[in-house]
Amino acid sequence: MDEGLIARADANYFDAWAAIVATMPDGETRERAGVLITCSGLPVTIFNIAFVTRPLAAPDAALRDAAAFFDERKLPFVVRVREGVDSASETAAERMGMVPGGLLPSMILSPMKEPPPVPAGLEIRTAADIAGLRDHAAVVADAFGFPVQLAEQVLTDRLLSLTDAELYVGYVDGQPVASSAMFAVHRTAGVYNVGCLQTHRRKGYGEAMTWHAVRLDGLHHVEPAGIGDGCARVCAHGLRNARALQDVPPSRDLSAIPRLSGVLRTRAADAASRTRRSRDARQRAWAP
Repeated sequence: MDEGLIARADANYFDAWAAIVATMPDGETRERAGVLITCSGLPVTIFNIAFVTRPLAAPDAALRDAAAFFDERKLPFVVRVREGVDSASETAAERMGMVPGGLLPSMILSPMKEPPPVPAGLEIRTAADIAGLRDHAAVVADAFGFPVQLAEQVLTDRLLSLTDAELYVGYVDGQPVASSAMFAVHRTAGVYNVGCLQTHRRKGYGEAMTWHAVRLDGLHHVEPAGIGDGCARVCAHGLRNARALQDVPPSRDLSAIPRLSGVLRTRAADAASRTRRSRDARQRAWAP
């Protein structure tokens, strides 16, 4: 297991969320004592996250502080910590009355292969203006099942000014049908927002959008999935002479029903991908 690459994948996920939240009108980010809070200001749990980034010196106090942050704003939230990072935080969450929810997938892929041809008729463009951003948001909303107005509140115009991020849109006959996004930090390219319109699935468009986002040279690549589903889907790419990563530490999600708050730890499974030589990791989530 390459712990260094896993750590960079985590860091990419943290920083990408912080960057996205910072572009929102009511977005706030705060890092204190090993807990990174990314608060969208929206009353939607998956867009308000407290990440446990390292072992906490005082986990009970740190998690109570995170809960107080969101409770003061009357916002639901989830706290995320990968298993193996800080078991004391998991225990502290349980003492706070957190309860379990569903499963989230994660994936690690290495080594990389040559990308397949782009499906006939699919044209992939970088969203470089407001019209492209709106097309990207419309696809993300349809793909992840929430209103387009909400997608536009999360994917704001300020994203276009980020120097280390790119948003992509796939078009067929001039109509937006697929999406992906890339955030490059910590020598990794994190791939997010991979989705297709429900009417255009099983045509290879999602795979093509993913490959387009990881086409950059000189970077390791990780894929923590679409922001819309709150998952952490990770795909490692581009390492010379690297072994395929295995036994990705799992996580699971715990939520406190009365306060709509939660804690995530990751849960992994060793299921190899049929289409890529990868390891599939699952995250168990507990929802309110």
